[in-house]
Amino acid sequence: MYEALEAGAVPIVVQEPGMEDYLTFIGRHLPLMLATSWGHAAQLIHTLKSQPEIYEKYRLQLLEAWENCKLQTKDTIKKVFHL
Repeated sequence: MYEALEAGAVPIVVQEPGMEDYLTFIGRHLPLMLATSWGHAAQLIHTLKSQPEIYEKYRLQLLEAWENCKLQTKDTIKKVFHL
C-alpha cells in the first residue's frame, strides 16, 4: 500500500478475514477506500474513473493524510530516540 501512496496513486484495499485490527489502525490515519470483494473493487475503480473530479479530490485528501502520517511518524521516532 505504501508504494501506491508514495507514487501518488490511490490504493483500494479489499477486506479479507483477519484484517480488522489493521484496517482499524490504518483508518485512524488514512481515509482508505475499502472494498468488500474484488468485484466491488472493480466497481469502485469504474466509478472513480467516470468521475475524475471526485477521484482527484479524494486522491489529494488521501495523499495529504499520508504526508501527515509520515511526519507524525518521524516526530515520534525523534522523541523516542531523543534526536
